[in-house]
Amino acid sequence: MCQGGACVCDPASQACGGVVFAISPNQPNGSNVVNWPGSAWTVSGTIHSNSDVAISGTGNVINGVIEHVTGFTISPDNTLNPSTNNPVKSTVLPDPVNKTPADFYQGTASTATYHYINGNTSLSSYVTNGVLQSGIYYVNGNIDFFTTMSQTVTSNVTLVATGSIYVHSATLNIRPYYSGMAFFANATISGNGLTITPSGGSWRGIVYAPHSYITYSGSANTTGAGSLVGNRVTINGSAGHLTYDSSLFPPP
Repeated sequence: MCQGGACVCDPASQACGGVVFAISPNQPNGSNVVNWPGSAWTVSGTIHSNSDVAISGTGNVINGVIEHVTGFTISPDNTLNPSTNNPVKSTVLPDPVNKTPADFYQGTASTATYHYINGNTSLSSYVTNGVLQSGIYYVNGNIDFFTTMSQTVTSNVTLVATGSIYVHSATLNIRPYYSGMAFFANATISGNGLTITPSGGSWRGIVYAPHSYITYSGSANTTGAGSLVGNRVTINGSAGHLTYDSSLFPPP
């Protein structure tokens, strides 16, 4: 469906996606379900909230339609393209990812490309010269990843945790190994279940926390290509780059 020359998600499609997609439905305006205190970001893609959108940061350039269901507040010192009919009122849309940990679980025995870990982990033992071994990491617990990663050699991984994921390594270089998924935190909490705070590098893929909050802090030295899909989503930091990657959501 298109409005004012800009295409927005089609409620009949499970594959509409968006650069930011907040699942929590019908929360009143002022709930900050999409909460954007970050400034000077450059963003390309649809931002969709099943509730409200609050952009208090300034100097952001958003190349895409902002969709809300219950209302919005946007600081005037931001640039929206298109500049007319934006933001737009939308409807509650289904989770565009719609995955569970079972979609990635391959049992309790590890293989060369499937790593099962029972309990909380930092994953540091799987890192060699700043590179994570390729494959799916299925963690029955929490991931607290702080090892500095190579920015020149890519880690092809899918990190799945039944609990929370906290990535606070100084640099990232991650591409999804399986099903377009980079990070999947299945924690069911009324707070941050997935936090990513790099100061440099790049990542591609889906960042997914369907039952908790995503907090992403970018910088001028960090580039993201994909989708942040969470119950609620917060964008911090300054001068980050975030671009929607439609190949992660193939046509239904």
